[in-house]
Amino acid sequence: MQTPAMLQCVLDTIPFAIAWKDRRLCYLGCNAHFAQLIGLSSPEAIIEQRDDSLGWAEHAEHYREIDESILKTGSAHIEDRVRQPQPDGTTRWLRISRQPLADPNGSVAGVLITAEDITAQIQVESPIRESEATYRTLIERIMDGIFVIEHERVTLVNSALARMVGYTTEELIGMPFIQFIAPEDRAMVGGRYHQRVKGDTTPDEYEARLIHKDATTRIHVIIGVQALNLPNISGTLGMVKDITERKQSEAQLHSEKIFSETMLNSMPGIFYMFNRQGTLVRWNENYHALLGRPVEQLRGLQVIDTFVPDDRERVRQQIQEVFTHGMASMEAAFLLRSGQHVVYYLTGRHIRINEVDYLVGTGIDITERKQMEAERARLQEEVIVAQESALRELSTPLIPFSDEVMVMPLIGSVDSRRAQQVIEALLEGIAQSNASIAILDITGVVMVDTQVANALVRAAQAVKLLGAQVVLTGIRPEVAQTLVGLGVDLAGIITCGTLQNGIAFALEHTRRTGRQLR
Repeated sequence: MQTPAMLQCVLDTIPFAIAWKDRRLCYLGCNAHFAQLIGLSSPEAIIEQRDDSLGWAEHAEHYREIDESILKTGSAHIEDRVRQPQPDGTTRWLRISRQPLADPNGSVAGVLITAEDITAQIQVESPIRESEATYRTLIERIMDGIFVIEHERVTLVNSALARMVGYTTEELIGMPFIQFIAPEDRAMVGGRYHQRVKGDTTPDEYEARLIHKDATTRIHVIIGVQALNLPNISGTLGMVKDITERKQSEAQLHSEKIFSETMLNSMPGIFYMFNRQGTLVRWNENYHALLGRPVEQLRGLQVIDTFVPDDRERVRQQIQEVFTHGMASMEAAFLLRSGQHVVYYLTGRHIRINEVDYLVGTGIDITERKQMEAERARLQEEVIVAQESALRELSTPLIPFSDEVMVMPLIGSVDSRRAQQVIEALLEGIAQSNASIAILDITGVVMVDTQVANALVRAAQAVKLLGAQVVLTGIRPEVAQTLVGLGVDLAGIITCGTLQNGIAFALEHTRRTGRQLR
């Protein structure tokens, strides 16, 4: 009688709840902890009871299946985190172990049940688990990639990083991190990782490329890393930001910049761009070469100062025209450092970039053209002078008939300018030849008016001052009538009807005076 009592006393001192069943799955006994756990008054109260009559009746069928499997296979079964309601309304959490119970012959005679109360552990772990779940949710909601690396392998990763590289989070866990780094960046990234592990100073943030699972796609990223020293974790925590689109945009902008610069530098003339204040902000190589100034002097240059002083006000007005009406053009001369003036045809157009007004324009060197135009104008002037001289000679032909006689036949109209030319040619001819008679033949004069008549009178008077005489020939009847009507005083002027008569008179006159024909 003392042995069972002693055995019961030992069982009651064990800090676990213990019970045992026979092959009928009826309880044969338990210790005090087990009885208390399921709400029995004493261990004896459990004898011949089944699970469906105890405090966990809702689990009875589940336990029966487990026990029958143990009786059949002889294999143990452990359940962790079993919820056990208490009579006072509280809940206990158990870790239940079920072992086969053998008889002296080694046959399975029943089931030994051991229940460990892990409520305190659960209560401690629960906030930690909830915190872990919260942080995990936050990590999963972050759009950038998150990872933890321990001993060169991934131990934590979020879905964002997994999507970047085309793997699942499960595939990434345990993977060497270097595997999803692009081959061309592995030496750099791996080197920095090992430097950080050794405690050496390395950049906390840098650009790199990841390689997609498809082995071809590169993902440009910024990787930010820092050492992670926690009680259970010692590794590297990192964040990965996908900047592929930004890098593509930068590459596109770079290509467009190269294209625009190539195009501007391929222009046959100059290109310039300046703001409303007249400050130069962009130019091409031809403009740089034209001004011959260092690049640092071009930045912020006032474009007005590059022109010759005489053109600056016109340039300023045309610049204002561009900003007011949108466009303008002009010719102006640049003042080079050598002091040379170079004339350009310049254009300007108003553009607005990022809410800032600019003038963009081009220019073509027209210095040679202007020089050619000036030369052409000079030559044209010479031609005009020569033509005028020829016309003057044609309009006032003076024909020496003999040493003493000169003939000037007039044809067409006689205006004041031609009348003056007649007088000048007549006087110059008489002075040079020392002739004594000048025959003016007006047979071909279209109309004789007061102006013509006065010109004839003035010519005769001027010739007379040189000691010679004027003979007027070719007076038609209507001309004679006009002269009479005008009351022109032809005194001192010998008149003959025809040029032939005038020549005959002149010859006779020279014969009488004793002068011979040439």
